Amino acid sequence: MNQDKKAYVFFAPGFEEIEAITPVDILKRGGVKVLMISITDELKVKGAHNIEIICDSLIEDMDENILPDAIIMPGGMPGATNLANCKKLEEFAKKCFNEKKLVCAICASPAIIFGTFGLLKNKNWTCYPDMENNAPEADVKNWNTNPVVVDTNLITSRGPGTAAAFSYTILQELGLSEKSAALQKGMLFI
Repeated sequence: MNQDKKAYVFFAPGFEEIEAITPVDILKRGGVKVLMISITDELKVKGAHNIEIICDSLIEDMDENILPDAIIMPGGMPGATNLANCKKLEEFAKKCFNEKKLVCAICASPAIIFGTFGLLKNKNWTCYPDMENNAPEADVKNWNTNPVVVDTNLITSRGPGTAAAFSYTILQELGLSEKSAALQKGMLFI
């Protein structure tokens, strides 16, 4: 059942608000238990447009042995860079990736974070225009301009305008396609 599904969304100073809150909202509507996690030492994190979000937990308090079904990294600058520089997040993301959990990023984050973490190797992916040049050169060959790209357990998306499509795709990949379709209809996405 969908109440068994869990997702973590990671917040760093300078996150893109739409890309962070849209997946939190849509996944919660889909019945997924969502935990908002600050990578700082404070629960309150300020976004790129000075909107403050109060997270549920700190990354330091996270049990890295308990893996959610999906982890999500919003973009925004310097939010993506701040996430990429978090060693605990890097270790956790690699563990989730290797355990075939969904590892998701949007906007600058696929290139900045997944490129830094080495998760783009031989994967098809997308990101915000021109940010692909921040990924390792070998990974750029698999970059494309689709709004959302799924390659095995890696989900990437382009930016604020694709945040809803990104979120519905995560629901679908969590096995909640019917819920995703109902939400898309009810929220006038389709």
